Amino acid sequence: MQTGEPAFSHVFGHGLFEHLARYPALSRTFDAHMVDLTGQAAASLLAVCRFAPASRIVDVGGGLGALLARILETCPDATGVVLDLPAVAEGARRHLAAAGLTSRCEVVGGDFLQEVPAGDTYLLSHVLHNWDDEGCVRILGNCREAMAPAGQVLVFERLMPERITKPEPAAEAGVDMLVLTGGRERTEEEYRRLFAAAGLQLTRVQPTASPRCVLEGRRAAS
Repeated sequence: MQTGEPAFSHVFGHGLFEHLARYPALSRTFDAHMVDLTGQAAASLLAVCRFAPASRIVDVGGGLGALLARILETCPDATGVVLDLPAVAEGARRHLAAAGLTSRCEVVGGDFLQEVPAGDTYLLSHVLHNWDDEGCVRILGNCREAMAPAGQVLVFERLMPERITKPEPAAEAGVDMLVLTGGRERTEEEYRRLFAAAGLQLTRVQPTASPRCVLEGRRAAS
């Protein structure tokens, strides 16, 4: 509370994702939990999003690639890329090989704060809420720079209501993110400002059957 820094870093002396990289067993547990969350939410995403048949979908911070695997199974002509830290990438390769998707999906070990691979659609699922505003703008800006001219960014996150008048799960999740990573859950207007700062326009907000919404962004008109 006094410093504005994440409590996790205050206790451990380093950030959550560095901690996971240092402790592989804990990282495997974390990855398995994220796969479970993805399985619960994937159907709701696919119910509202239509991916172009020959599109190249980049799952930014995609973990083991569970969400992208579900998308590629539904879109047999699309190809994909999972981008995550090198410590996670090998697990993603194994997961996609088990799903029979090696020929259609590449795995890149890298840092999305630096650059992202070229693609048509950029999927950020449970990613931006891990970061402060500066980090979010950098990630979205990297996607904008790398994507095809008619490309899109799809952010799959909870939305914080503009005004809280009753118990709100997104508010509880927002406190969790502040404690763990220094990130936060955001309102639609807050996401709109982040998109604009990255040179994107928020073109659509689509509720889903899950607690998360899909926020669609495209290059802003010059």
